[in-house]
Amino acid sequence: MKFNSVKANTITHRAAWFSTRPMIVLLVLAGLTQLCGCKTTFLQITPKQAELSQPTTVPLDMRSGLPIVSVLINGQGPYRLLLDTGAEITCLNRRVMRELNLPPSDYKWQQFTTSSGKLNIKSYKHIQTMTIGNAQLKNLDAMEIGITSDVISQNIPIDGLLSVRVFYNLLMTIDYQDNQLTIAPYQSIPLNSPNTYKSYLKYSIHQIVDLKVGHQTMPFIIDSGSSMGFCFLNHPGNEVTWIREPRLTHAVQTVYGKNSNVYKGQIRENIQIGETLILSPAVYNIISPDFIMAGPDQKKIIIKERTSLLGADVLKLFNVTFDQRAEHIRFKPNSAVENQAY
Repeated sequence: MKFNSVKANTITHRAAWFSTRPMIVLLVLAGLTQLCGCKTTFLQITPKQAELSQPTTVPLDMRSGLPIVSVLINGQGPYRLLLDTGAEITCLNRRVMRELNLPPSDYKWQQFTTSSGKLNIKSYKHIQTMTIGNAQLKNLDAMEIGITSDVISQNIPIDGLLSVRVFYNLLMTIDYQDNQLTIAPYQSIPLNSPNTYKSYLKYSIHQIVDLKVGHQTMPFIIDSGSSMGFCFLNHPGNEVTWIREPRLTHAVQTVYGKNSNVYKGQIRENIQIGETLILSPAVYNIISPDFIMAGPDQKKIIIKERTSLLGADVLKLFNVTFDQRAEHIRFKPNSAVENQAY
């Protein structure tokens, strides 16, 4: 099958920024934290407590393949959050934070970060309870963002991003076929079970699995917040054979601004996900302004990392289960895949 990806409205790239200057940024942050007298308490990215006695299933509002879930925060809401496995921390619109009158996180708001050459301040707030179905998630932090309805599309309003890390002590399954999210009490998924991969974290943020691309293996960040399918970030894909050379299609908003160019082509190699073989898929290629401005040596480092995304236009073929404790991810093909030759 020739896999045709839907046109993406936009993409929420946490990955693109870290693919260009990961360790430098982390070192700068550490230095600035000491210089400005910031608190050194760690962010509570995962809830301190997760209460769930039996599996609970809630509907997902799928927009361009992106899963949006309704949650209650401190008993108020519901609020619509994009379930984003590429987000390092749960994020809320500043309007929502004001509406809820959330108290500051112990981490406070004084972390500086570098984006497009500017120094910004990130504000962190504390959530006492987050309710999703029958699951009660207690004591976690969220970051304030100025997200608006056109982050995904002008017609898809959301109140923030829900990080997969909030489900660390539970099992979480995104059922793309039936448009639902299932959360279950923790039970390890054996690595030798069908369609299961060992995952690993890159820079303690992104969940990555190694997939077979032709005769080679390439790392892919699992990113349910991207409506694209397969996507190369800041590397040209020199190790694959292009049936259709990537051509510029549009520009998207990333952490750099609105000027990251998106190219789309098709590769000859098949990509295997568990027992499913996707034949000669369409592949996007995003080239950011930071990559364009990088020096030759830095570009070589970025290209060598071969950072890639696996987004919603391919994830929709599966029910994807995250066992974060064991660092396992299972891609169970849905019936649409089982009944067709991929």
